[in-house]
Amino acid sequence: MNTAAAGAGNAWAIVVNLISLPLLLRGLGADGLGLWVLLQSFSARRGWLSLADLGIGLAATRSIARGSGSGAQRSEIDTLIATTWAVSVILGLAAAALLATVGLWLLPGLFRTPDGLRTHVELAIGLYALQVPCDLLIDAANDCLTGLQRVDSARAIDALRRTLVGAATVGAALVYHNIAAVAAASASATLVAAGVGIPLFARSALPRARPSISVARRLISDSATLGLFAAFCVVQATMDRLVVGFVLGPSQVAITEIALQVYNGADAILAAVTGAVIPAAAYLHGRGDRTGLRILLMTGSKYVCLTSLPFTIGAMVLAWPLVATWVGGQYAPAVLPIVLAMVYLLIATPSQVASYIVQTGPSSRSLIRAYILATSANLILTIGLVPYLGVPGAFLATVPAMRLAFSDASAAPHEFSRASLVPVLLPCVALISTIAALTLLHTPTRLLLLLGTLLGGAAYCAVAIWRTGSLRELRSVLGYRGTAADLALPTPRG
Repeated sequence: MNTAAAGAGNAWAIVVNLISLPLLLRGLGADGLGLWVLLQSFSARRGWLSLADLGIGLAATRSIARGSGSGAQRSEIDTLIATTWAVSVILGLAAAALLATVGLWLLPGLFRTPDGLRTHVELAIGLYALQVPCDLLIDAANDCLTGLQRVDSARAIDALRRTLVGAATVGAALVYHNIAAVAAASASATLVAAGVGIPLFARSALPRARPSISVARRLISDSATLGLFAAFCVVQATMDRLVVGFVLGPSQVAITEIALQVYNGADAILAAVTGAVIPAAAYLHGRGDRTGLRILLMTGSKYVCLTSLPFTIGAMVLAWPLVATWVGGQYAPAVLPIVLAMVYLLIATPSQVASYIVQTGPSSRSLIRAYILATSANLILTIGLVPYLGVPGAFLATVPAMRLAFSDASAAPHEFSRASLVPVLLPCVALISTIAALTLLHTPTRLLLLLGTLLGGAAYCAVAIWRTGSLRELRSVLGYRGTAADLALPTPRG
C-alpha cells in the first residue's frame, strides 16, 4: 500500500513536471528558466537549504517507525512528532533569514545574471525565502507520516503542493514573463499548501504533545549520519546545475534542466518503489528480524528492478523523440546528457534497497566512506569536464556510490544476482529489441515515441510475466506473510 501510494504521488509529480517545464521555458526563455532553476537549487525541498533540517526528518521517520515496531507508547510517538515539528520550524526560519541576507548579496553574481534581469533576480530571492519555513514544515509532516506508515497521506500533501506550485508558477511565467513573479507565485502556493494540506491529510501526525529538549537532542544525535546522506544527495542533485551555471551561464542550465527532468522522472519511479523500504527496514530492525530484512533485500530488489528499469531504458533509447516531441528539436543538445543520466541510473538501481536497509540499521556509518569518495570524484570531474565538454561533461562525471548490504542482510553477491538481477535481463532485451525494430522501420519521430512506449512496454511486461511470474510469490508479497521458501530464496546462512 505504501509503495502504491508513493507510486501514485511520484507519477503525478512526473505529470506536473512534463507539463510545466515547456510552459516555463516559453514564458521565461532560456535565460529566465536557467536562473529560476539555479534559484531552486537553494530550495528547502531538494536544494541546499534542505540541509537546514540537519537530517532531523529522516531521523524522525526512523525513530517513529522503530518505536512502532518495538511497541513504544503512543505518548512517546507524539512527543517525537511534536519535537520534529518544533525543530523544523526553528531551522526553517533560520534558513529563510540566511537566504534573504547572504543569498541576496551573493547569488546574483554567482548565477552570472544578465544586467537586465538582475533586479528581478534579487526580488525573486527575497520572495523565495518566504516559502522556506513552509517547505520544511510540510516535509516534517511528511516525514512523521512516513514513520507512521501513512505514506498515502504524505504523498497527498506533496501532490497538493506540487500541483499548486506548478499551476501558479506556470501562470505567472506566461502572464508576467519574469522570475520575480514566478517566485511570488511559488511562495504563495506553498503557503496555501501548508495551510490546507497539513490539517486535511496529516491528522495522525499533528502534534498532540509538547516538544521535548531531550528528545530534540536525541534526534539531532541520531540525525548525524542521516544528515550526511542527505548532504550527499543534495550535492548530487545540484552540482550539475550550479557548475554549468557558473561556468557556461544560465542559458545552458536550461539544457541541463531538460536532461535532469527526464532523469528525475525515471528516478521518481525508482523512488516510488523504494520509498516504503525505509520505514519497513526500520520496523524490521526494531524487531531484530534478519530473515525479514533478507527477504526485503532479495525480493524487494527484484521488484524494484522490474518496475523501474523499463522507464530508465525506455528514456535512454527514446531520448531524441522524447526531446523533439516535448520541448522541440532546437533543444537536441539535451539528448546526450539524457542518455548519460540514464546510464548512471541503470547502474545505481540494483543497490537502492540494500542502501536503504543499511541506512536504517546500526551499520549505517559503513556507507559514509563510499558516499564521500563517489561525491568527491563526481564534483572534481564535473568541474574539470564542463569547461571542455559542456553540459554532457556534467553527466559524464557522475559516479554512482555502489555499496550493497549483503552482510547486513545475510545474502552473498551471487545469491543476490541470481534472485534479483537475472530475472530482469530478458524483459529488458525485449524492450530494446522492440524499439530498435521500430527505429529500423524509419517510424516518424512522434509515432516512434508513442509506439515505442506502448509496444515496447507491452513486450517488456509480457516477457516479465512469463519469465518471473509466480502467483505464490505475488500472493506472499501482497499478503506480507512470506517466508524464504515461498519466495524461492536460497536458505539463509547460519
